[in-house]
Amino acid sequence: MLLRAGLVGIAGLMVVACSSPSGGLGDLTYGSGEGAVKSPSGASPTGPTIVADHSDAGATCVASAVTSKLTPVRLAFIFDKSGSMGQNGKWQAVTSALKDFFADANDVGVSTSLQYFPLDSDECNEQTYKTPEVMMRALPEPGAFASSMQSHDPNGGTPTLPALRGAISYAAAENAQHPAEKTFVVLVTDGEPNDCNSTVDNVSAEAASGVAKGVSTYVIGVGDSLANLDRIADGGGTKKAILVSTSNPAQAKDDFAKALQAVRGQAMCELGIPDPGNGKT
Repeated sequence: MLLRAGLVGIAGLMVVACSSPSGGLGDLTYGSGEGAVKSPSGASPTGPTIVADHSDAGATCVASAVTSKLTPVRLAFIFDKSGSMGQNGKWQAVTSALKDFFADANDVGVSTSLQYFPLDSDECNEQTYKTPEVMMRALPEPGAFASSMQSHDPNGGTPTLPALRGAISYAAAENAQHPAEKTFVVLVTDGEPNDCNSTVDNVSAEAASGVAKGVSTYVIGVGDSLANLDRIADGGGTKKAILVSTSNPAQAKDDFAKALQAVRGQAMCELGIPDPGNGKT
C-alpha cells in the first residue's frame, strides 16, 4: 500500500495498541493516540524512537515502531538543446541550475539520467533517444552530468515526439528493472513541438500513452508564452507544466532551480504503509 505524502517527509509510522488492565489488546491504530505514545523531536528518519506515556493509569500501552521510507525515484531527463535555447541566456541558466541539482547532497534517494534532443544522427527516430548519454545513476553526481553538458551547444529544431517516445521507452524499462522504485520522465524545453511531425496534440497523446505504461511526464518550460505545454503535462499525468520566465535572465537560473526542486518534491512523495493485518485498522 502507498500513501501520497505531498511535500512533507515522514520519518516513520507508529503502530499503537492499548489494553485494559486485564491485558487484552485493543484495535491497532496508526498514529500516536492521544496521550498514549509520543515520538520525541530529533527521532532518526530511519528508525524513530518511541516513548510510552503511562499518564492514563487505567490502561497499559504497548508501542512499536514501523519504519516507512519515501519511495526512491528515478528521473529520466530529456533536455531540449535546440538553437533557440541559445537565446536570452537560457542555455547558461538551465545548465548551471542542472549542474547544481545533480551535485546537490540533498538528492539522496534520487537517481537521474540525461539525454538531449535534437541529436545530429537520425533525429526523427525514437531509437536515437532511447539510450541516455548519461545513464541512470544515484545523486549526488557532480562529475558526469556537468561534463556531458559542457560537450553540447544549442542547435537544431524541436523534434519532441520522437524524443519523448524514446525517453518513455527508457523509463518503462527502468521501472521493469527496478520495481521497488519509480521512474518519471522530465521534459525540459523552451518551445512547442515543431519538427519530425511533432505537434502539441500528438506529443500530449504520447505522454498519455506513457501513463498507461506506468510512466508519468513532468514538463518544465523555459521561456514565455508556453501555456500549451500544459497539455503535454496533463497528458503525462502531472496536470500542469512548470514555466520558467526568461524575461529577467538574471533570475532564470534561480527560477529553474526552484522548478527542479518542485519536480523532486512532487515525484518523491510516496510512502509504503504496512498492513496491520487481522482486520485491524
